[in-house]
Order: sequence, then C-alpha cells, then structure tokens
Amino acid sequence: MISLNKKSSLRNSLFLLLLSFQIQAQKNNSSTYDYAYDFEDGMAKVLGFDSEEGYIDKNGNEVIPLGKFKFSDHSYSNGLKTIRIPSGSETKYGFIDKNGTIKIEPIYENAYPFKDGLAAVQKNGKWGYIDTNGKTVINFKYKRISFFSEGLASVALDEKYGYINQKGELIIPYQYDWTFGFTEGLAKVNDGYKSTYYINTKGERKFADNTNDLNNGEFSSGLAIIKQNDKDGFINKEGKIVILPSYDKAYKFSGDIAIVIINRKYVLIDKKGSVISNQSYDDALYFKNGLCSVKLNKKWGCVDATGKIVIPIIYDRIGSFSEGLLSVNLNGKNFYIDQNNNCKIFCD
Repeated sequence: MISLNKKSSLRNSLFLLLLSFQIQAQKNNSSTYDYAYDFEDGMAKVLGFDSEEGYIDKNGNEVIPLGKFKFSDHSYSNGLKTIRIPSGSETKYGFIDKNGTIKIEPIYENAYPFKDGLAAVQKNGKWGYIDTNGKTVINFKYKRISFFSEGLASVALDEKYGYINQKGELIIPYQYDWTFGFTEGLAKVNDGYKSTYYINTKGERKFADNTNDLNNGEFSSGLAIIKQNDKDGFINKEGKIVILPSYDKAYKFSGDIAIVIINRKYVLIDKKGSVISNQSYDDALYFKNGLCSVKLNKKWGCVDATGKIVIPIIYDRIGSFSEGLLSVNLNGKNFYIDQNNNCKIFCD
C-alpha cells in the first residue's frame, strides 16, 4: 500500500515531469531561434538571439542545446561535426556526434570536416588526416592540405603542391603553385610559369586555361566557368567554349540549369546559353534538389528548372532545399516547409 505522503510525492513528481515536457515543447517553436539553417546529414544548425549555436533534428527537437559548444562553419559530415574548445590562450578542435557526445577529443590546432571518411587536422603546426575513430591515417607532415575529392587530395610539403591518395601515397608529384580539387575527373592547376591548365587523375595535361583565374575551375554537369575580359562563360571537358563569356557573373550548373547575372539581375539559362524564363530576380541561391531560391521585390520563394514558381515568393528569408526541407522566415517566425509549401517543423 502506498501512503498518502508517497502518493502526493509521486503526483508532484509526475506533475513536474509533465511540466518540464510542456516547457520543452513551448521552447522549441518558430520564435525560439533567431536563425534556422538548412539540414545536412539529418541535422540543422540554429542560432539563439545572443548568437548561441545549437542543433535540431528533423522532429524539431533541440538535440544539442544552444551554447553548449562553439562550432566551426562546417556542417555535419559522416555523422560528425567540428567543435572549438578554448584551451588556455589557444583554441582546440575536436568532433562530436549527433547526440552532442565528444567522439574525437579536442586536441587539434585546426580541423576540417570529414569527407569520404577522412578529415584534415593540424597538430604541432603540421597537417595530416584522421578517420572517424580519430585514428591517424596519414601522418602529420604537410604544410598545406585540402579535402579529398574523387580519391585524391592536393597537399604541399613545402611550397609546391602534389596529389596523394587516401593511403598517403604520392600519385602526382609536387610541382604546382596552386591547385583545384578534382571534379568530374579533371583539376585545374598552375605550374608556376604563369601556365594554367587542366590535368586528369594521372597528372596528364589535358588542355590549357589562359585566364589564370583563381576563382573558377570546377566542373559540374560537364561544364566549368571561364572568365574572359571580366565576363563569365562556360567550357566543356575538352576545353572548348560552349557558352560565350557574356555574363557579369555565372554560377556552376546544377543538372541542365545555371544561374547567371546580367545587368545586376539573376536569370536562369540552359546548356545552350538560352534564357529559361523572361523573369529575372534580384537575388538567387544555387540550385539544389531541382529547386532554386529566388528573391523578387524583397521577398523570397522557389522556382523549378522551367522557371515555374513552386514555393510562393512571400518569405522574408529562405535557405535552399536540403533533405526534403526548406528553412524559411515569415514575419519573424522561423519554420521548415516541404516542396508543397506545407509546414513540417515549428508549425505553431
């Protein structure tokens, strides 16, 4: 038999537990955060009104509380996220999992996110690579380093760059002043003699690029941006100009569509350089998952590859579609919608 005092105590405990759930439910709503970011790897970063950072899952639950960690600018990748921890007068970097548990201790001077199972980290002034268990896979010996892309990473022991594989084996010798990562089997490099060209993954020279442009050179959907006379156009994988450099600014293709700027207006073009729609925009974000976020008359919405409005242009702030969700802000409220403009998270 339970005494009256015990019943009262149990009732009070249940009440407090229920109240805590209610408070938590009230906490995570459209007014909780100052900013909500796109989802990556099942997690989305949120900002509090004092710039505290946290993370939510796709149910809107605050999995990593605001202010618990200081994060790098990179998103979750391979289930892990880079964090920054003060250590005396220095800052140390480590990695947490999706529950906010530290999986790789913050012992590094710098760290980049995981890609293809490896992360570039710095220790004692030198760079190397670790796996998702924190095990050193490629020793700390590099002066400069990059992400792995298509199985290769550009690294420098001293002043010249070469490319290594994921075993740390040198595949393309140290000979370049600067390099791009490989995209669609090609990488743009400069050999130090004002000679810029593209190579394949064997290091074989494929074709020249006489622009010496450090801002463009990645292939996407078979095309790469080229700049001539301060105008952007596109080349194919043989180095031939297929869309004449006539744009104030061009962004890489996503499928068959690219965004370009003409007279300060954003328009959509196809691979022939033809304008998709007569409608131009005041701003636009990169195409993602078949949709492009566009701004018109100070409001944001989304169009598809034909220029058709899919998400009405009514929002004050917007992200890009990722993992089936889009972060939007309307009248100071942050929430997430799907491709049918239905609210899915923070729908109060």
